[in-house]
Amino acid sequence: QLMRRMLATRLLGRQLDRALRLAMLIHLLLPLLVPLSIHTLLFPALLLHGASGLLILLTSLLCSLKRQHHAYFFIAAFVVMFVAVAITTLRSFNLLDYNDLTASILLPGAAIQLLLMAFALIDRVNIMRREKAQAQQASYSAQEKLVDNLKTSERVLEQHVRQRTAALSDNHIALM
Repeated sequence: QLMRRMLATRLLGRQLDRALRLAMLIHLLLPLLVPLSIHTLLFPALLLHGASGLLILLTSLLCSLKRQHHAYFFIAAFVVMFVAVAITTLRSFNLLDYNDLTASILLPGAAIQLLLMAFALIDRVNIMRREKAQAQQASYSAQEKLVDNLKTSERVLEQHVRQRTAALSDNHIALM
């Protein structure tokens, strides 16, 4: 959900946003199936995690192509985590040897991912501050322009009233 909001995936396309929501739903429902058989769910769960990682990486890449600055942090964060998950998955299928690195790779991967996500949030906050400052500057400029227009209108109206008053005075004198 954080990624969807931060990267504004709704703006990228409905299908991608729906795929992300479906992946979230499946991840939420998967623990409910654990009582059936953990061994039966192991392979589908590992495949789901891998597919979700690819989906997140694809989303981040698309957002970076759209020049979303904080998407770069997402790419870095999820590449780190994706590598950690891939190593863990390969170890689970006995395609990599079991050693200290492959056994504990998820913890440093998660820590690095959290740091990079914090940088992404900081970047997002800084962008929002800049946008707010720009909006305030535009508001002040518009307000100054409005005040200048009002002063100009007031001077024109004052001049028009003086001319009309003079014309009425001339007409009043001519009637006498």
